[in-house]
Amino acid sequence: MKSLHPVFLFLSCLCLYNCHSDPTFNVEGVIKDADGKTLYLEVRNIYKNEIIDSCKLDDKGQYRFQEISPEYPEFYALKLDNQYIFFSIDSTETVTINSQAKDFSTDYQVDGSLNAQRIKELGLLQHVSQLKVNEILKQQLPADSAIKLIEPILAEYKEEAIKYILSGDYAGTQSPVAYFAIFQRINDYLIFDVYNDVKLFGAVATGYEQAYPESPRTKHLRSLVLQTRNAIRQENRAKELEVNYANNIEIELPDIMSETIKLSSTLGKVVVLDFTIYQSPFSPARNLDLREMYNKYHDRGFEIYQVSLDTDENFWKVSASNLPWLCVRDASGIYSSAALLYNVEELPTYYLLSREGELIKKGNDINEELEHEILRLL
Repeated sequence: MKSLHPVFLFLSCLCLYNCHSDPTFNVEGVIKDADGKTLYLEVRNIYKNEIIDSCKLDDKGQYRFQEISPEYPEFYALKLDNQYIFFSIDSTETVTINSQAKDFSTDYQVDGSLNAQRIKELGLLQHVSQLKVNEILKQQLPADSAIKLIEPILAEYKEEAIKYILSGDYAGTQSPVAYFAIFQRINDYLIFDVYNDVKLFGAVATGYEQAYPESPRTKHLRSLVLQTRNAIRQENRAKELEVNYANNIEIELPDIMSETIKLSSTLGKVVVLDFTIYQSPFSPARNLDLREMYNKYHDRGFEIYQVSLDTDENFWKVSASNLPWLCVRDASGIYSSAALLYNVEELPTYYLLSREGELIKKGNDINEELEHEILRLL
């Protein structure tokens, strides 16, 4: 009996390997006028974005990415320069995305995925809203005036986006499109407020629970909704009982070394509890004023417990590393439960606490009036 030819054996093994390899999805298409540019494929995980492939485009602009299909629906993005095209993948589908370099993220065509098409529609809605908001911010209006102009823009977006979330004709709460919609942002802030729109977040959480009970996104969304509902219950309870916030609401947040610092650790000192955002125009001058006050009175029993609501953790850590007082951060940003429970309505806001933890004063500006109160309490 003749033995099998080595090449035949190699091809047979290759076939066996391919037949048992993991299922894959494909993203392909043409990007015009992008000769010499690099196109990246990113996976957009819950907590980080990761480049998983790339290719250098030539004058034809053709590209093709092939990756292992995710176990649960996941979000991806094509990146060219600083522009992104977002889409979702939940099977072994082939998604075709054609665009061009100039308006890469807003003027493109997508085929092969209804979810990707819906995400494109939502992305364009968000883009139009962002442009309108930018025009208002350029006018440098007072905060109250700017908010009055921005609110109807966000309301208009939300009215359209809700269709994609709740209507079966569009997507439905079990769809990745619904998940994408509730986490759309303008200027890094969620358009849907997790507190005011908690029922909407809850609807998507329930839909995902039914469709993908073991998905990490399901667990994250469920946890977010539960925490928010719990914070709302605490806020309502606090209002009903007319509690003194300083004596009844503890804050426990991590500092730049990831060590948990409690507000109650400052009992026995006169404390400025300061809610702020380091990446804001007012922050440098405000911290200079606080430092002057801290240098004057720290040795006499004065302390600052500063809560950052920055979304950029690295920026906060670098900034806080140069400050001598207690600096902590709430990763929930403007949706901080601590800020909610202390009824922080605008930033920056401070609370002056006595040595016994009694709330003495609430304000915004670090000024002589605050310094006089601190001296009185010391």
